[in-house]
Amino acid sequence: MKSPQRPEAPEPETRITPLPVEVRAIGARRTIGGYGAVFNSPSRDLGRFTEIVNSKAFNKSAGDGYPAVVARMNHSDDMLLGTTKARTLRLAIDSRGLFYEVDLPESRADTLELVVRGDITSSSFAFQSWSDDWGIGADGMPLRTLLSVRLIDVAPLSGAPAYEDATVGLRSLARYMDAPIADVIDLSNRHELRKLFTRSDGLPPPVSQRHPLNAKTAQAIVAARAPQPRTGAQALIETLGRRWPAEPPQPKTGQQALIEVLGKRWGPM
Repeated sequence: MKSPQRPEAPEPETRITPLPVEVRAIGARRTIGGYGAVFNSPSRDLGRFTEIVNSKAFNKSAGDGYPAVVARMNHSDDMLLGTTKARTLRLAIDSRGLFYEVDLPESRADTLELVVRGDITSSSFAFQSWSDDWGIGADGMPLRTLLSVRLIDVAPLSGAPAYEDATVGLRSLARYMDAPIADVIDLSNRHELRKLFTRSDGLPPPVSQRHPLNAKTAQAIVAARAPQPRTGAQALIETLGRRWPAEPPQPKTGQQALIEVLGKRWGPM
């Protein structure tokens, strides 16, 4: 089950991708690049839950031409590096994730030097989540899957990355579970978010809450588990079986047992 589409604009969020930023070209164009996001790779603990990015999460943004997406050093408005509008920022999706290249302005020569020296150790992307899914991950923690997002910016990061604010993600979980946000935050603080995925009757949670399956897969599993209607022949056989039960097996005589043993040893002629 997917979270409902929101009538209001979703809140911006940022996520860190701990992959190195590299110099892509040296010369007239000062170009650096890296992966702003990696698909299907669990994040670190974001506040008693983890997160993965679905491989189709950026498809809508890509189809729209990545409008108004920018690259900023450390997500700072004072450190603009490039924009998709001016084509100084280029974005591409491959099997690994969302890749970016940005042509640095001459005034940002220090950024190029930081990349060359290895001081810039990771990238990040800012986004708004339009559609997500929740389940339980392999580590037993609640797992959020970003299904469709609007990309806002990509950013190389210098120094140790800051700890991401999990409040927006917890609000998404509260909407998904139709639970008060205060209760969800309280469960997070007590390390008990798993309780949201446990039924009070002790039965296993629904398929969509055990693992972030898509709707078609979940429906197929439920249909496979449902009892199948009996055919007319099956019903007749069951009725006759109740009326004339099979005779209980009779004990074998010594002669019958001897014949079976000899048959196993020498087989048919």
